[in-house]
Amino acid sequence: EFLPGYEPQAEKYETFGCTVWGSQNQIEIYFKKVFGFEPNFSERFNYILAGVTLAGANPQNAYESIRKEGLINNELLPVPTTYEEFITPRPMEKKYLKEGQSWLKGYDFKHEWLKSPTQEQVKEGLRYSPIAVSVTAWIEENGLYVDRGLPNTHWCVAYGHVEDERGIILKIFDSYDHSQKLLHPNHHISVAKRILVKKNPIRKNWLWEIIESLVNFFADILRKALRK
Repeated sequence: EFLPGYEPQAEKYETFGCTVWGSQNQIEIYFKKVFGFEPNFSERFNYILAGVTLAGANPQNAYESIRKEGLINNELLPVPTTYEEFITPRPMEKKYLKEGQSWLKGYDFKHEWLKSPTQEQVKEGLRYSPIAVSVTAWIEENGLYVDRGLPNTHWCVAYGHVEDERGIILKIFDSYDHSQKLLHPNHHISVAKRILVKKNPIRKNWLWEIIESLVNFFADILRKALRK
């Protein structure tokens, strides 16, 4: 019930931007569960800032772009009809960078690797946040997705799990196929990340604090005068 709306990373063209789609899906699930609303962030914004290309990217770059440059609403930089337009503006325009910094004033974003992640470790981590994982995409056998000993090639989000006699089966939310997937208990996960998002306290500017102090001061004088 806390999954975000499905947004494909390759509807009109392939972006190889799974690190950005996966990280934002992870954050949007977190927001829906913890803060009670579902944002829709611009993949295009962080794709450009993270330096993603058609050769793909390191997930760390996507998360660091969020930690340092923030997030902006999708309506400001939506997915256009061509890849050439998708990778613009580069360098990123100041008005969008300002929006990202505004988001960072409202939220503190942290991310951390899970060391040598196993299905058991991901299951434990799901108590605290969705867990983004690397997987081998996509080989289906009897309703579960296996790796067949091949290296991980994709970044997506584990949002839950089920267990049976086969072991821990992770529930995956993906940026392909309009689908949720079930990961085989023996599917190798090379790397995984958990996140923490906290609201920053609202800070009043210095002028408002002075006005508030003066109002309280004179209100206190008035209360004392009325008691006399």
